[in-house]
Amino acid sequence: KGPMSWAMFRVAARRCLPRATGAAQRSFGTGWAAGCSLHRLSLRNCQQPLVASCGPGVAILTAAGLGWLTWRWLRDEEVDFVVIGAGSSGCALAARLSEGLPDAKILLLEAGEDDDVPEIQTAVDYFGKVDKVFTSDRDWGHGTEPQAGLGGRGLYWPRGKVVGGCSSFNTMVWMRPEPLDLDQWGEIMHDEAWSYAGLLPYFRRSESHPLAQTNPAAHGSDGPIAVARLDHPQHGMAAHPVTHAFVDAAVALGHPRNEDFGAGLRGAGINDVNAAGGQRCSAAAYLRQIGACPKSGELKARAGNLEVRLLTQAMRILFDTSKRAIGLEICEDAHGDGKLRRRIRVRHEVLVCGGAVNSPHLLLLSGVGPQSQLQAHGLPVVADLPGVGASLQDHLHVAMSYRLPGGLKPHPQSNICEGSLFTRLQSGHGPCDLQVHLGTVFFEPDGFYPSGEGFTITPTLIRSNTSGNLKLRSADPFEKPEISPAYLSDPADSLQLRQGVQLCRRLGDELLRRVGGGEEVHPGSKVQSNEDIDLYIQKYANTVYHPACSCRAGPDNDPMAVLDNEFRVRGVKGVRVVDASSMPAHVGCNTNATCVALGERAADLLVRMYGTGGAATPPAQGKT
Repeated sequence: KGPMSWAMFRVAARRCLPRATGAAQRSFGTGWAAGCSLHRLSLRNCQQPLVASCGPGVAILTAAGLGWLTWRWLRDEEVDFVVIGAGSSGCALAARLSEGLPDAKILLLEAGEDDDVPEIQTAVDYFGKVDKVFTSDRDWGHGTEPQAGLGGRGLYWPRGKVVGGCSSFNTMVWMRPEPLDLDQWGEIMHDEAWSYAGLLPYFRRSESHPLAQTNPAAHGSDGPIAVARLDHPQHGMAAHPVTHAFVDAAVALGHPRNEDFGAGLRGAGINDVNAAGGQRCSAAAYLRQIGACPKSGELKARAGNLEVRLLTQAMRILFDTSKRAIGLEICEDAHGDGKLRRRIRVRHEVLVCGGAVNSPHLLLLSGVGPQSQLQAHGLPVVADLPGVGASLQDHLHVAMSYRLPGGLKPHPQSNICEGSLFTRLQSGHGPCDLQVHLGTVFFEPDGFYPSGEGFTITPTLIRSNTSGNLKLRSADPFEKPEISPAYLSDPADSLQLRQGVQLCRRLGDELLRRVGGGEEVHPGSKVQSNEDIDLYIQKYANTVYHPACSCRAGPDNDPMAVLDNEFRVRGVKGVRVVDASSMPAHVGCNTNATCVALGERAADLLVRMYGTGGAATPPAQGKT
């Protein structure tokens, strides 16, 4: 059962050591086999000059040393499944896979650190999060290219490089798409499993919601994620009176009151928040529930068949000659000089959960993507998939900020983004096309930076007519990709946001009347004409941090679809992508709950496929 048979060695030796004597070749094989007895590595890595003119004894010693060093620094461990990224989808997928396949060996890799940071865990500390977490080592710190639709501005895209991923960064708004959104997915995929009815069980399974007592068809009662409306005792009744006034003002303007966004989005209401007692409940709750979440300062944790490792970044997926994924090259000092690399062999599947930026980036680095782009960066083409990095969409909003005479202090258990309004501006039947957020902090529109007391209303574009793309800058895994979301490149998107500002101005006036007065500081009274509003949007519109669809799933006849209906990457075997990038089309609301539900569904698919009393026998592999 050695790594290499004598016959294999003789063939490799003739190819790799053409100038060596027969005795040296045989001696080199003896030493190499001894040094590599625990490591399956091709002789293609050996260097001809070392043995071209040496005798048998030197060849044995040289090869034994090389074999030992190779095994020591490039040794392979072997697992059944590797999950890349401990974010919203990855935590759910890894934990459920561990529970459903108890005999499988599962490894969850996270490039970042643990989430034991007060500014992450405390719900209300938005200022601290901006100052101490954003742009820190726990943030990937991505950014877009200059956008013509934004007057040449590029936008900062914080992405969670931490256990919990972006669910450790966001404002904890737990929102599921309306049925029309998900039913559109089912139509796109020609698969009812992607529809609202097909995905509802996974949304319910993920949450523990007090409304499950009165509406069990819509809500779950025993999931890992603790969720409740912000005006529930679970949050200390934290919804501010201004937030209640926001809802009342919207109702006064003709919008329906919404008491449960989990049952449908249309109307105005208090947001569901994934927290309890003022403490964030991120996707890391899946790992904590089974005892596999690394504690403060720890780099790994293990519970049963699941191991979680931090500060471990995936460099590229390894394929054999049949285009089956057989492993992963990782870096174990990504925060250092990036030189401590090795390989992990995977018996079954590589599950990519890096998010809308890192998942397509990893596929491209692995030779899966548009052929011309890969070749331009000197990367071997494993599969020519033009959709990798394409179809990128995001939600865009603009801040409208207000001061109150008496100030405004959020409740200690507030999540800041306390209320929402969903409505449809376009005529005809269809899903909501505008979301309005109510935040209990005064945000400066320039950079959307919190700067004191007040409140902010943000009309949000949730149905864009355009999509952008993500591309490699180089073949270096540590160089961030080029992100071009094509913000406001279609005039219809600008018109939609302008109408949103006009609606929110009426809403803000009604809200101020109900709370006894105040002032609209931004855009301010001087910004009135359509042209002035458009310029304000161009100058200050910003991301809501909801990128998606960059590895989107689609039907077999869609040439831009990267994934099939079970998240499998087309053109290769043994790789799935499960996260926001997988969405067949963007959803018209906050994305975190959907990403968790996708992780739940993918785990269910894998458990059904491999769960026959243990992990299934791996498919036959081609040559490495």
